[in-house]
Amino acid sequence: MHVTLRSSFATGRCSLRIRRHRDFIAKLVENTSEKWGIRIYETSINGNHLHFLLKGETRKSVQNFLRVVSAQTATFITGARKGKPFGKRFWDLPVFSRIVEWGIAFVNAKKYVIQNVLETLGVIPYQPRQATSKRPMRRPSFTVPSQRLVRT
Repeated sequence: MHVTLRSSFATGRCSLRIRRHRDFIAKLVENTSEKWGIRIYETSINGNHLHFLLKGETRKSVQNFLRVVSAQTATFITGARKGKPFGKRFWDLPVFSRIVEWGIAFVNAKKYVIQNVLETLGVIPYQPRQATSKRPMRRPSFTVPSQRLVRT
């Protein structure tokens, strides 16, 4: 599964790439994935968003992992506490996720997450991408056999 969390608030002193924030997120992801039985294949901590390529045993374990990581990250960065709320949402939208099949789709998703890491580190220049909703749908690689109508 490819998962993305995005925050337009995460800029400047609230950037996810600040060493203190990055270290906290990395440790949080490691501990939470162990607790909920999530296998993390790739992680990218960018300035204003996170990417995960992961696999969970159950739907509930993935939900718990994402709930804990998103909530504790937002709480740590904003300094919100019980009785002292931040006042607005940290994450722009709910988690974006998509199921990734094994094979070429998995390799492409892994390359995409690694590309995000390299762009964040400045190793390669940022390459703007189209929104996924504007891409044409790919035709399936199989064909559905047509059904013949038989008259009796």
